[in-house]
Amino acid sequence: MHASKNEIIARRDDGFTLSLAQPEDYPKLIDLANNLSDQSKQHFHTWTFRKNPSLKVKIAQTLVRLSLNPHVKKLIKAFFPFAHVVIIKVQSPENKIVGMYGFFRFKRLSDGKFSARSGVFLIEEFQSKGLLSFIHKPAFEMAKKENIRIIYSLIRTDNVRSKKVYTRSGWKYIETIKNAGEYKGKSYDSEVWIYEILIPPKK
Repeated sequence: MHASKNEIIARRDDGFTLSLAQPEDYPKLIDLANNLSDQSKQHFHTWTFRKNPSLKVKIAQTLVRLSLNPHVKKLIKAFFPFAHVVIIKVQSPENKIVGMYGFFRFKRLSDGKFSARSGVFLIEEFQSKGLLSFIHKPAFEMAKKENIRIIYSLIRTDNVRSKKVYTRSGWKYIETIKNAGEYKGKSYDSEVWIYEILIPPKK
């Protein structure tokens, strides 16, 4: 079953919901990402949410927004796989968008399945509320529908809280990359974590 426009794919008892982002949500998510604190921005690696980006990133952002439209998604997926994304928006009980979880940069694996890199952010007042744990299971189910077998995530080495959540959700640490990111002229190291989705073979 594929989620239709604005269909809620998960709801928490306290009213937080997850649903697929629509093209009109993308500018709102860019605004949210760029209004994060400096600390939160350093944890969010996804360059397709930058404001005032280079021409290359502007083109990628256009493709990302188009790929959120189910009618053009298949074309984007076929001709611009690096821009094909699945973005799940997180909404508060008041229906305010407070963050997102997305899969980016699909690559085909030798078995015909795909790998993808994930990105996530939550605005500060909604962090430490268990939302990342809430997101993971529905996100993995959505990834399975997209034929994704491996999800990669970059986590800063000092982000102890996120690493605990990822461990509980079944992610595995792979390696540490030196100078994986840069923010305001300072480089920092990040860890590569992966989650492997078990996709039953087609009969």
